[in-house]
Amino acid sequence: MLFTVPLYFTLLTTDPFELPKKTLFLMIAGLLLLAWAAAGVSGGISRTPEKPLIIAVALAFSFQVMSACFSLWPPGSFRALAPELGFLLFFWLVAATARRESLGLHLLALSASGVLAGSYGICQHFNLDIVDWNFRGDPIARSCSTLGNPIFLAGFLVMVIPLACALSLYRYSLGGRKAMLLGLAAVSVMLLCLVYTYSLGGWIAFVPSMAFFLFAIPVVARSSDTLKLRTGALYFGLALIAVLGLLLAGERVTRGGPFTVARRLSVVSSRDDNNVLKRIYLWESAVRLAMERPLSGWGPGMFSYAFLKVRKDEPGRERAAFAGKAHNEFLDVAASSGIPGLLSFAGVFAVFFRLCFQRLRRSNPRERILYLGIAASGIAYTLHLQTIFPTATTQMIWFFLLGIIAFPWPDKPPESDRGSGVGDQGTEIGNQKSRSLWGLLVLAALLTAVADFHLGRAFLGDVHMKHARDLRSRGAWKEAAIEGTSAVELSPSDSRVWQERGKTFEGMAEALPDPDAWVPLARRDYEEASRLNPLDPYPLADLGRLLALSALRAGHSEHWTQCFRSYEEALGRDPYNLILLNDLAVALVRAGKWAEAEKQWQTVLSYDSRYSTAHRNLGFSYLKRGKEADGIRHLEMAVSGNPGDLDLYAGLGEYYMKKRNSKLARKWIQAGLVVSPASDRLRELLRLLNREEAGKTEDCREVLPRVG
Repeated sequence: MLFTVPLYFTLLTTDPFELPKKTLFLMIAGLLLLAWAAAGVSGGISRTPEKPLIIAVALAFSFQVMSACFSLWPPGSFRALAPELGFLLFFWLVAATARRESLGLHLLALSASGVLAGSYGICQHFNLDIVDWNFRGDPIARSCSTLGNPIFLAGFLVMVIPLACALSLYRYSLGGRKAMLLGLAAVSVMLLCLVYTYSLGGWIAFVPSMAFFLFAIPVVARSSDTLKLRTGALYFGLALIAVLGLLLAGERVTRGGPFTVARRLSVVSSRDDNNVLKRIYLWESAVRLAMERPLSGWGPGMFSYAFLKVRKDEPGRERAAFAGKAHNEFLDVAASSGIPGLLSFAGVFAVFFRLCFQRLRRSNPRERILYLGIAASGIAYTLHLQTIFPTATTQMIWFFLLGIIAFPWPDKPPESDRGSGVGDQGTEIGNQKSRSLWGLLVLAALLTAVADFHLGRAFLGDVHMKHARDLRSRGAWKEAAIEGTSAVELSPSDSRVWQERGKTFEGMAEALPDPDAWVPLARRDYEEASRLNPLDPYPLADLGRLLALSALRAGHSEHWTQCFRSYEEALGRDPYNLILLNDLAVALVRAGKWAEAEKQWQTVLSYDSRYSTAHRNLGFSYLKRGKEADGIRHLEMAVSGNPGDLDLYAGLGEYYMKKRNSKLARKWIQAGLVVSPASDRLRELLRLLNREEAGKTEDCREVLPRVG
C-alpha cells in the first residue's frame, strides 16, 4: 500500500501541469525514510548499492548543477533543479532498503497504484467523478485530468502495465492461479484507462515495450517446468490490443466531429497537424540550442528563454508559441546541460539496462520474469521520453526502479574463505561501507530537507496564488488581495506570485471606485516581477496595459509615454511575440492612434497570416473607421480561424442590423447560435431582428448598444 495512499492525495491537485507533485513525493520519501531508519537500527543495512548506477546518477545530477551555475538565470535554474535533489534521495532510500525477497511486494504496490489511477480515470471518462474539480474541458477528450495531462497519465500506465503482467505471471509460476487472474484484471483496468487517455504517444511507448516483454518470456522461462505459457495466444493478444488501441487512441472529439487515425495520419505532412509539426520544430530548436552552448548548456528550466534567443529572428506561426520544453527529454537535457550532460543522462539508462540483463542471467527462472517486467518498464519510459517530458508521477516510478536495480546482490562468500578470518574482514569492510552509506544518506537527507522546505513554501504559495486567481474571477477583490499577499510572503523570490497579485490590484483599480489607490500597488508588483525574472516579457506587458488603462480612466496623460516604453522593453525580450504585438496595438487604439494600431496588426499578420485575434481586431478597427469591405474581409477570416468566438458572430450581426441588412444579420446570428445555442446575447439579437422584420415600432439600432 506504499504507493496507493500517496497517489490518492495527488488527486487533490487540480493543475494538470504541476511538475513536482510534491505531495506524492514527500509522502513516499517519508515512508521510505522510516523504513530505512528501521532497517538501520536493526542492522539490516550492511552493503552499498551497485556502484555503476550510483556513479551514473551522481554524474548526471552533477552536470545539471554545473549547467545551473552558468545558466541564463541561475535562480530560476536552481529552482527548477530542486525537485531533482529530492528524487535523488528517493533513489538512495530505495536502494538502501530494497531486498531481493521483497521484490514481488514492490511490484505489487506499483500495480495497486496503477489500478487506483486507472479506475479513477475510467470514472472520469464516464462522468462518474463524485468530486467537482471545476475542470474546463470534455472528460471524454481529456481523461483523468486531475492526475495530470492525459499523455502524462499514459506514461504512468505504460510503465506499470509491464510490471503488473510480470507479477501476474510470477504468481502463476508459484501455483497462484487466483493471483494471476487478479493481476490480469488489474492489467485490464489499466489498459482501458490507457485507451481513454487518447494518447498516441502512450501507445508508441506501450506496444514495443510489451512486445519485448512477451517475446522474451519463452527465453526466460525455457528452463522452468512450472511456467508453461501459450506464447502464440499471448502474441495474438498483443497484436489485437495494439491494433485496437491504436485505432481507439487516435479518436478525438473536436468541434469538427471525430478526429480519426486515418485523418490524423493524412495530415501529418501538412500544415494542419500542429501537434506533430510543433514537436519537430521544438526538436530542431533544441539541437540548435545544444550546438550554441555544447559544454555548459543554457541551464535547467531555461529552454523557454533560450528558445526566444535562438529563434528571435524567425517570425511565424510556430514562433508565437511559448515553448517551455523540447518535448523530447534527451534533447531537452542536451539543450539545458550540454553534450556532457546528455552523455551522463544517457549513461543512467545504459547502466540501468545493463544491470537489468545481469539480474536476468543471475536469478532463477521465476524471478527472471520480474526483472523482465522491470526492463520492459524501462523501455516504455525511454520511448515515452522521446515525444514528451516527464512529470513526477513517471519520475517516481523511474527512480523507484533504479533503486530496485541498484540494491546489493546478496552473494555468499566462497567456501574456502569460511573460518579463515576473511569473512570477519569482509564483515568489517561491510560495516565501514554501512557507515559511509549512513553518512551519505544523512547528508542527502539534510540537503533535501532544505530544498523541500523551500519547495513546500513555494507549493503553499502556489496554492494561495491559485486561490487568489479563483477569487478574482468571482469578483471577490479584497479576499483575492489577501490571498495574493500570503502567496508573496511565502514565495517572495517567485516572479509569478508578484505578477498575479499585480493583476488583482489592476482589477481592483478597474472595478472599485478609487483607482488611484490601487494603480501604484499594481505597478510596484509588475516592476518587482520583472526585476525577479529579467527574461520574462509578460510582467512588462502587464505593466504597459495597466498604464494604458490608468491614462484612459484617470486621465494620467504621462502614463501613455511610460506605457509604450514598457511595451518596447517587453518586445526587446521577445521581438516576435504575437500576443505582445497585438496588446501594443490595442494600447495604441486606446490612445486614439488608430492608423498606427492598424499598421501594428498588419505587421502581426505578416508574421502569421492565420492569427485570428489580429484579423478580429483589425476588422473591427476598419469598420469603426468606415472601411467596410476591408473590415468584413478580416472578420470573415477571423471566423474561419476561430469558429468558436461568439463575439465575432455577435459583432457582425450587430453591424448588419445597424445597416438594416436583415439577411446578412440573420446569417451571422444564426451561425453563432449553431456554435452556442444558449448564448443570451445572440438570442437577444435574434429577438430584436424578428421584431424589426415584423414591423414593430422599436428601433433595434437604439437597443444594440445596451445588448452589446
